[in-house]
Amino acid sequence: MHTTTLSCLLALTTTLSAGTEYSVDASSAVFAVVTHKAGAVAALAHDHFIQPNAFTVDASAAGDRSQAEFHVKFPVAALQIDDVQLQQKYIPALKKAGIMRKSFTKISDKDRGLVREHMLAEGQLDAEQFPEIEAKLLRLEKKPVKMGETTFEYEAVMALTVRGKTVEHPFGVNVTEEEGGVRIEGAGRYKFTDFGFEPYSGLMGLVRNEDVFYVYADFTATPVK
Repeated sequence: MHTTTLSCLLALTTTLSAGTEYSVDASSAVFAVVTHKAGAVAALAHDHFIQPNAFTVDASAAGDRSQAEFHVKFPVAALQIDDVQLQQKYIPALKKAGIMRKSFTKISDKDRGLVREHMLAEGQLDAEQFPEIEAKLLRLEKKPVKMGETTFEYEAVMALTVRGKTVEHPFGVNVTEEEGGVRIEGAGRYKFTDFGFEPYSGLMGLVRNEDVFYVYADFTATPVK
C-alpha cells in the first residue's frame, strides 16, 4: 500500500482517552492477508502478502476498550499483490506471530498480475458478484492470545465477510500507548473453505494455496486537534 495511493485521512473515534476523537493516517495503516503455498510442486509457487490500496475504517468505544467498535471495508478490486516495501516492513512481525515460516520470494510483475487475476476470478473472490470485503469487531475481552512468539493482550471476535458469507473467529489484538497516540495491532487465522470456496489450485492441484490464511492489521490512531 503505497502512501500515494491513499487519498484521505480515515476518521477513528474512540475513548482510549475518554471522549477524545482520533484519526488514522491511511498511508501508514495496513489490513493484509497472508497466504501460504502448498502442493507437490509448491517450490514453483509463492506465499503472498495481499492488501487493499484503499479502505475505510469506522471505530468507537463507549467508556472503555471492552466496549470498542471497529468496522473496516474495502472494494475487492482494491486488493494488491506482494508490495515489496510492505512485505519487508512486516516480515519481522509476521514471523514473530507465527504467520510466516520463510521470507517472501520475489515475483515478477507479470506473475503478480496473473495471481491477482486468478484471485479476483469467479471461482475465488468473485469480485464482480461480491465487490466488497469487510470486517467488524463483535467483542473485545482482556484475555491473552498467543500466536507464535507474540502474546496479544486482548481477544477479539471478528466477523469477516468474504463473498457474502460472514465468519466469526477469534483475533488477537494489542493496544500500545505511544507518544501522541495509540498503536493497534492484530492478527487472526481463517480458512478459505469456511467462506464457501476452495483455495486457489493450479496444474491439477500440484500448485495451490493452503486452506488456512491469516489476517494482519496495524495502524496508529492520533488525537484530532
